[in-house]
Amino acid sequence: QPFLKPSFQKNSKHQQQQTRTCNHTPNFLLFIFPLRLSSCALSDPHRPRTKAHKRNTATVVAQPGRKQKMKTMKESVWIVVLCALLIMSLSVTVSAVALPTSSATVPATPFIGASFTGAFTFSNPPSATAGFGPFFDIVSPTSGADGNDGISITGATLLGTAVTIKSVVLTAACVNHPLAIDNTHTPFQVCGPVGSTLYTLVLPFGSVVPDQVPVTATVSFAQSPLIDLNGNFRIYYRAGFNFANDELDNPCCDPSIFEFSSTNPTTWNAASVNPTVATVTHDATAKFPQGINYPQTDIVTITVASGQTLSTITVSEVLPLNVVYLSCTAAFSTGFTVLTQPTANQLVTSSARTVTFRYNNLSGTGVGIGVTIRYYVPYLDTSS
Repeated sequence: QPFLKPSFQKNSKHQQQQTRTCNHTPNFLLFIFPLRLSSCALSDPHRPRTKAHKRNTATVVAQPGRKQKMKTMKESVWIVVLCALLIMSLSVTVSAVALPTSSATVPATPFIGASFTGAFTFSNPPSATAGFGPFFDIVSPTSGADGNDGISITGATLLGTAVTIKSVVLTAACVNHPLAIDNTHTPFQVCGPVGSTLYTLVLPFGSVVPDQVPVTATVSFAQSPLIDLNGNFRIYYRAGFNFANDELDNPCCDPSIFEFSSTNPTTWNAASVNPTVATVTHDATAKFPQGINYPQTDIVTITVASGQTLSTITVSEVLPLNVVYLSCTAAFSTGFTVLTQPTANQLVTSSARTVTFRYNNLSGTGVGIGVTIRYYVPYLDTSS
């Protein structure tokens, strides 16, 4: 039978008595079929229900009215919104990945020519997922300022276990990373600084999970005997996961990930190293009793790097006002001279409150030499 469009006239009593039996698309199927379809059969209660009538009964697809169309459109809009929210929630879930994170503590002013150690810490924050194959990338200025006077890495340990180190010298062209590869099975690149060396530290465990206690590797550095004084050398570093988010070696689907994805190490974390030839420290007690029986002792310590000799080093110490100056002495007196000092056993004034001393031809051993300055607060003076 052909499909017929039902037609109803307002004044037709016979046609008003016709009824429609409709089958609608269930609401739960609208997630799959967003258009609501209806199939309706017209029947006339005044006609006898004969087999012939049943054969001649027209089954039609009813044309929805305006209200029905608006209802369908609203339902479709809600379906689109719900689907979008579902996709967004799935996207948020899938975006959770491992986040390798690093920090470091490196001496800012090590003695020139002396070896030193730095502490490099690896962590994976609580908001991340487990990461596999942890490693550090450390770029050290091995060539220095003149090509042969830099800082190199000589070894590393973690919890008493030696850490495997892979090194690559950085040239004018970018070099291949010794471990990490991308989703095309091509090694990631590291580009510059020219003359530096990339050290990749392979940490001796398989994974780092969120909320795991951060692990710290101790890295040993050596300076060239020719290194420049106060050279302001920069050490760059980052953390990474070689196998990324699962334990499988499947770079096609899960390539290596880094804390910093840039190929330029100067955009990574950085630590500054300024080799120094000597240090001067001051140690004094903040509070002490009054009176001549309780003298205050300030100790000025001079430490010179091993193998270095200072022809002259001059140190000045400014005393507080309203104290009585006693003396300035040195445990190692060779080449020691007091240049200026307040009058002994007299109250220090603003015009004479500085103690200045000098060492000549002081050779360094890496061990400090102490100079002691003594004074006390008068019994009746509480201003200091």
